[in-house]
Amino acid sequence: FTSYMRYQLMMSINALDNKGLIIPHTHVWYGTDMGNIPCYDDIMARGETLTSELLDIIKAPLEKNDTLPVILDGENTGVVFHEVIGHSLEAHRMQEDEWGDVTTLFKDKIGEKVAPEFITLYDDPTRQELDGHYQFDEDGVRSQKVMLVENCVLKNYLHSRESAGYFKTRSNGHARAYGSHTPTPRMSNLFV
Repeated sequence: FTSYMRYQLMMSINALDNKGLIIPHTHVWYGTDMGNIPCYDDIMARGETLTSELLDIIKAPLEKNDTLPVILDGENTGVVFHEVIGHSLEAHRMQEDEWGDVTTLFKDKIGEKVAPEFITLYDDPTRQELDGHYQFDEDGVRSQKVMLVENCVLKNYLHSRESAGYFKTRSNGHARAYGSHTPTPRMSNLFV
């Protein structure tokens, strides 16, 4: 059992655009070093920045659906990678559920190209300065960095002891459990 302190402070504002749509804009301070909690002046400055950004956002034209070049913001894009790709690489999702369904795009794709050439993706619970850090997973396996996708090629899945048994491999220290639930492979700190 390990524990540590963490903090989260969120500032959120909303505005109506000219079509009556509510447009939210948020900033979150989150960390494990209690000495890095923002001071009053930093909070007020961020509020001014959020307000200015939101005023620009509500004036921006809506784009039609299309294939367009984009600049990916790390904070926002991280959620997309977490939900769409990260969860799909949790090995228990490749086992059939009670209805015979498999809920991943990546089953049986180890060694195949699964992304653009410039994409490398790994998960690393050993990074002590990050919130997803842990020394041992819920199965008692030491945490370890796992290369998932390297230069577009799928290399590995996140495993618990159970999923590793299913795939006839070894756990890579990613079994996590909430409360009394059964441990399943989960992400810790996902890097793109």
